[in-house]
Amino acid sequence: MSSIAHLTIIEGEKEGQVNSILSSPFKIGRMSDNDIVFQDKNISRYHAEILIKQDAYILKDLGSHNGVLVNDIKVFSVNLKSGDKVTIGNNTLLFDYEKEDIFSENDTTDTTTIKPARDILKEVIEEKGNDHIADLPKRQNILTALYQLSKSILRESEIGSIFNLTVDIILKNIEAERIYILMKDKESNDVKPLLISDIYTRIGQHLLSAKLVTEHQIQEALSLQKKDGGRFGTKLVELGYITEETLNTFLSKQSSKENKLMLSRSVINRVMNEEIALLVADAKRDSRFTESKSIFLYGIRSAMCVPLLGLEHVAGAIYVDNLNADKQFTHDELALLTTIGNLAAISIEGANLRDKIRSEREARQCLMRYHSPQIVEEIIKGRGICDVNERMITVLFVDIKNFTRLSEELGPMDTATLLNEYFDIIIDEVFRYKGSIDKFIGDAVMAIFGSPLQTTDYTEMSVRAAIEIQKRIQKLNKYAIRIGINTGTAVIGNIGSSKRMEYTAIGDTVNIASRLEKMAGEGKIYIGETTYIHIKDMFHTRPVGIQKVKGKMTEVDVYEVLI
Repeated sequence: MSSIAHLTIIEGEKEGQVNSILSSPFKIGRMSDNDIVFQDKNISRYHAEILIKQDAYILKDLGSHNGVLVNDIKVFSVNLKSGDKVTIGNNTLLFDYEKEDIFSENDTTDTTTIKPARDILKEVIEEKGNDHIADLPKRQNILTALYQLSKSILRESEIGSIFNLTVDIILKNIEAERIYILMKDKESNDVKPLLISDIYTRIGQHLLSAKLVTEHQIQEALSLQKKDGGRFGTKLVELGYITEETLNTFLSKQSSKENKLMLSRSVINRVMNEEIALLVADAKRDSRFTESKSIFLYGIRSAMCVPLLGLEHVAGAIYVDNLNADKQFTHDELALLTTIGNLAAISIEGANLRDKIRSEREARQCLMRYHSPQIVEEIIKGRGICDVNERMITVLFVDIKNFTRLSEELGPMDTATLLNEYFDIIIDEVFRYKGSIDKFIGDAVMAIFGSPLQTTDYTEMSVRAAIEIQKRIQKLNKYAIRIGINTGTAVIGNIGSSKRMEYTAIGDTVNIASRLEKMAGEGKIYIGETTYIHIKDMFHTRPVGIQKVKGKMTEVDVYEVLI
């Protein structure tokens, strides 16, 4: 059974206000983008939040200055129970946890309709349903609206544009005061409400009436909101048209009907999970809504909620409501809204698929620069390990002996041609033996074997790649190279900052491989002791001896692989 939770302010500046907890996290604080906004100076900008996890409501202190009390006990994180009193600053809130769903399986009355969304879609397509779309002009209006929407929405690749088109067509054909598009989070499965219409227009209308902003400023804030998302009032503050204090004062004076969400999680979850369309034509005439535990909060007159029903799954829901006593939603409008939801969902699926294809193509092109085709396939399929972790790998370094002098003799253009030829040989052989190119450092190349795709023969493969590289370079007879190889543990994975990440390896194993390469002579392949232990029975080698390696206190046992 889906659950409902409310926070009722029983003491403080907004006493009597009831807040439905739908989103997660549900934030409380002084900033205007919180779900409950207080002006109490004892409350921090972002004071506390409530997380919803599998019908559990977890209250967390966000590092506030004055703390959070539950039943007069200071807490940092606690599971809330029905009847708990939460004290934040000078305000006390009562947590009410309701599990009742007042609708039965097939509950249709003269004021309320619950019907499978797919049945409604079928009736619209087949032009059936004497009760729902019997009037020819109404049917024509529905088909015209759907044609207008489908003509543009199915081509959209941006989710935000799909939402805007959806809202526009609803506003043109359904007299709704407020429209919510709610999306289901893929990971947490929580419902995330995205307020598209009314709160920002209502705030704008009131601010305009109060001469706090101009029409031009409202339009500029709306444009910024559509571009960046977020809340309309916050955009006005960001643009400098009103202060945060003015916005908070204004919001606190608005009717609670305008500031609170008029629907419950149980309704949304049932609409999505059971793929049903819900119409409450007149809540005032339905006796179930007179109870304090109604799934709709007090003040609603008429409402509809339909699933975003795509070809594969339900992505979320569309909710519209009306507080106007003279306006009640009809079955025709429910049919139209259900079909609009279906078109929007299909468009969202198409946009997500295009994004996935584009992302995979870009990722593949990027990965192909550094990994062999077979490793790229494993990474794309999720079998390659790219997370940061410590593991055994073999690192190969190669560079051109006396490259500085050589480049001075050749000049820039001939040097570039030489490097392209040289890099092609290295990449060919590294990829051929299931290695990855970590980076290019001037004329030097660092390659990794054994990650992201772990194999049992990665050390052997690194040596085979080194031998083939030396043979091909020697055939060119233009310059000489030196190679160093070392095996050991290293920290490897996507490492960097939030702005730039790269797949690389760091640690002593890498440093020693680099030192071995610098130590090797022309046409030589030097390897460390661990590498030697792995390949000594497969290749001809000779001991070089114990060598002092720059930057290390201990000496290293070095071997040469004979070609």
